[in-house]
Amino acid sequence: MTGTSALEGKTALVTGASAGLGRRFAVALGAAGARVGIASRRTDRLETLAEEIRSAGGQAAAFALDVTDAASVSACLDATEAALGPVDVLVNNAGIGIPKRILDITEEDYDALMATNAKGAWLMAQEAGRRMIERGQGGRIINT
Repeated sequence: MTGTSALEGKTALVTGASAGLGRRFAVALGAAGARVGIASRRTDRLETLAEEIRSAGGQAAAFALDVTDAASVSACLDATEAALGPVDVLVNNAGIGIPKRILDITEEDYDALMATNAKGAWLMAQEAGRRMIERGQGGRIINT
């Protein structure tokens, strides 16, 4: 190994990047030399994170994303590609929890959980994967 990261010059997109593991993944990817797209519904936190990555010498851009909506998924990938280049690595991290006892969870709660955690991951992987295949360069999709 030459001492350069395998992520140097690659574009990574992290969903659910506004807090928790997503935030940590984004910081680590930036430190490893990747251009980092950070996406979330909670966009108020993203610009602070992007600035943190840039202050450490990385390159980052923030994007609004609702993983439950196919049009939002496509728009986020379009914006990421325009700002940072084609996505080489997708960290599919967006997810929600329901802080209730199982007996207190409503059908609406359950539907929201499945829309974000299952359908959202599928929509992101499908669209990012399609673009990676069309480019002919491959890529990586990491589901957390």
